[in-house]
Amino acid sequence: DFRGLADKCWNLSPEVGKSSGLCSLGDKGAPETVLVWGDSHASALAPAWEALLLEQDLGGALAARGACPPLPGILILNADRGALSCRTFNDRVWHWLQTADHSVRHVVLSAYWNLYVTGRRMKGDAGNPVRLAYKGVQHNDNNVDAVTSSLEALVSDLVSRDITVTIIDGMPEIGWNVPVTLLFRERLGMPPPAAPSRDMVAARSAQSRQALQEIAK
Repeated sequence: DFRGLADKCWNLSPEVGKSSGLCSLGDKGAPETVLVWGDSHASALAPAWEALLLEQDLGGALAARGACPPLPGILILNADRGALSCRTFNDRVWHWLQTADHSVRHVVLSAYWNLYVTGRRMKGDAGNPVRLAYKGVQHNDNNVDAVTSSLEALVSDLVSRDITVTIIDGMPEIGWNVPVTLLFRERLGMPPPAAPSRDMVAARSAQSRQALQEIAK
């Protein structure tokens, strides 16, 4: 039963010198060889990682913070709150990976890439646009350069430490609050609203996917 796992593991951050300080995933008796790092998208996947690691008798850890992409050196310029804490959180995770005596050999990065790369939300998605700067510099009208600069530095550093990196592609966006909308419409006897087509999802994801593919090379 993995219910509540994401909530339990929310907003924990590592402490250098300790085994992790993060939320454990998988086999609690095994070394934490996998680190899942990201925002709420990473947290949403925690139950799946828990099941997968248990199935393979592996241990792991989760570093997840809401509205906080796993991008060291990034500052969210127009955030109402939490921008500095997000940067601090990421810096602590990276510093832990660089300096602590840990067992991590595989880092998985998961985030709302479409939002962070384009700076724009899908039509119907609540919330503000996102403006990013990397090391204090906002590069252009979108966030492509900021995201790729941070990811390139992070991935290069991890690979140099013989740590494998996997970047999970963005999840398809639907543009409306799924549980609330479905419940509301069911009570009114209405069908669900139309979901985006494959072509719409592909078009929306094109810019972020291209940026991630460049990093993967």
